[in-house]
Parts: sequence; C-alpha cells; structure tokens
Amino acid sequence: MEIEHNVWDPKSILNNNLQSSLIARIYKAKYFPYCDILGAKLGCNPSYAWRSIYNSLEVIKRGIRWRVRNGKMIHIWEDKWLPTPITHKVCSPQQDIGDFPMVSSLINEEIRHWKVDKVKRHFLPFEAETILNIPLSYNLLEDSIIWMGNKQGVFSVKSAYYVALPFVEKSKVGECSIGDSRTRLWKKVWQLQLPAKEDYKNAIVYNHVKQQSPDVGWAAPPPKTYKINVDGATAGALGKSSVGVVIQDSGGMVEAAACKVLNGDYDAAVTKAFAVDEGIWLAKEMELH
Repeated sequence: MEIEHNVWDPKSILNNNLQSSLIARIYKAKYFPYCDILGAKLGCNPSYAWRSIYNSLEVIKRGIRWRVRNGKMIHIWEDKWLPTPITHKVCSPQQDIGDFPMVSSLINEEIRHWKVDKVKRHFLPFEAETILNIPLSYNLLEDSIIWMGNKQGVFSVKSAYYVALPFVEKSKVGECSIGDSRTRLWKKVWQLQLPAKEDYKNAIVYNHVKQQSPDVGWAAPPPKTYKINVDGATAGALGKSSVGVVIQDSGGMVEAAACKVLNGDYDAAVTKAFAVDEGIWLAKEMELH
C-alpha cells in the first residue's frame, strides 16, 4: 500500500506526500484527523493494515529528529531537536516560556539569530551552549525531519532494520507499541503487595517500634551494570509535580539525566512511581541493561 511504503520515508512525512493518495486521506480521517501520522493513536477496532503501520511508527520515531530552521514546528520540551546523543531532547528543567513553547520563541527572526539571553536564562549552561551552536537558515525555512539511522542522514530500509533490531529483540510480545508496554508496566506496579502507610503508623504507635533513619549514601552497582536513581516532588500551590532521573555506571559516571514536569498535584507515592517509570523508559531508550 502506498501509505505503508511512504510512512518509512521521513521526507514524505514532512512534505505531506501521504495526502496525495486516497487511501492516505481515508486513514488520516479515521485514525489521526487532528495531527500528523507521527502523533497518531492506534484507535478502536483498527484494521490489520493500520495496526501494522502503527507498529512501524515506533521505529520511525526512534530514528528521526528535527532539524531547526524557523523552529515553528518544534516543541521545546517534547520533541527531539538537539544534536546530542541518546535522547536528543532537552533535559533542562522545564520553565514557563509562554503559552506556545516552540523553538521559534527562542529565535530572533529579524536578525536570524538565537535570542542569546533567553536561551542562557532558560537552559542549563551546557545545553544553552549546544543550542546556540545550532546554525540557523538565513531564509528561516520550515523545519525538517532528518534520519539518524546512518551517518549520511538518508533513510534506507537497511538502516531502519538496524534501528528496529535492538527494540524488537527486547520486546517479549513482538510489537513496537510503547503504549502497550507501558500499560503492562503500570499493571505490574499496581499489583505489587506493598504495606500501606497505615501499617507503618500502627507499628510505630501501637507496637512501640522506633523509627530509625539509616545512613544513606550512593552505592555503586556491580561492574558493567547501571544504576537508576529517581526522585519526585510536588508543588501543591501550582498544581504540578516533577520527577528527575540520573543513570550512573559502576564507576559513578553519569550516563544520562532527565527531568519532567507533570500536570497534576500527585501524592508522594504516585509521583515517585512516575519517576521510576521515567527512569525505566530513559534506560530503555538508551538501550542500557
């Protein structure tokens, strides 16, 4: 089918070549009427063809990132647009940059240059330097999607195979749907038999159990393995929560770090569960064991 062939081509996604065929317009009307194909959901009672296309999207998402030109199509916090390894996403703490936090808000269109003061104000020093070193087009053309599966930046089935292979090998069910995998993860979390806070309180009050604070310190994981440290916090007045993740190797070197703001004032247990979830998926994205 034409849409299934073209969905593997990032250039087709950007140039909207998919809209030229009747079958593509039918799929768009049914499965992703209000977004592009990369933001599509599986939907209810999907056809076999659409399910196959949808499962291939994860490979495409893992192998592409945005190339900044005018920045109007790129979300600062959610999209992959930095020329950095691993996630290609911003890891600086999210800040209020306005109602539409697009990369274009960081660009001075009159002089075709980054807003240096704004970038340095809202991003960590090393990330601000990375952003300011991204060259901008003089004509500020539309942002483009580039393929990261090979050094040439040109999509090929062979390069897509190598992008997909580690992901498929780690999948126990043979499908590439992160949503399904994340659902299974959360089901396992909620099925854990953990003592409630009331049990601890009763043990302290009625059984005269002393609550001791053990010495806390970072312990290195075994050689050739990685350790994920996470934490979460809430800001009740703002109605938001936040989580942070740091992944270190056995020598204590930081392999990756990430933070995320959650729209919701969750209690401590739920916030930390979100932090664990974020840590697991960062490790999966980095293909760490």
